[in-house]
Amino acid sequence: MRSGLSCIHHFALTIPEFMLTHIVIWKYRSEVSQAEREAHAARLRALPGVIPEIVSFVVGFDVLRLPRSYDLGLVAVFRERAGLDAYTDHPQHQEVAALGRELAEHVASVDFEDENRNDERGTMSDE
Repeated sequence: MRSGLSCIHHFALTIPEFMLTHIVIWKYRSEVSQAEREAHAARLRALPGVIPEIVSFVVGFDVLRLPRSYDLGLVAVFRERAGLDAYTDHPQHQEVAALGRELAEHVASVDFEDENRNDERGTMSDE
C-alpha cells in the first residue's frame, strides 16, 4: 500500500464529459494605477461567490512582463454553455466587465470545449 493512501481503496472522479473553458486577458492603459488594477482583480475574484454556475475560477497578474504579455488574466470553467451564459448575463459580471473595458486598451478572450473523459487521469487506486 502506498503511503498516504491507507484509507483509500478506490477513488474515481466524476468529471462531466465536456467542460467549457473561458479565458480573458486585459492589457491596461498605461495611466491605470496599480490600485485600480487591484480593485478590478478583486471584483473579478468575487464573482464565484455570487455565480453558482462557475466550476473553477482563477484570476492573476502577469509575472513575466514581456512585451507580448497582457497585465491580467482570468480562467473560468463551466459545465456547459448555459453556465457560461448565466455568468455572462449576471449583473455583477456585467458591471466588472464594463470596468475592465474602461481600464483596458485591449481585451481578448477565447472560449472552448475540453473533452475530459474519465480515464486513468481521473481514477486513483491503491492497488
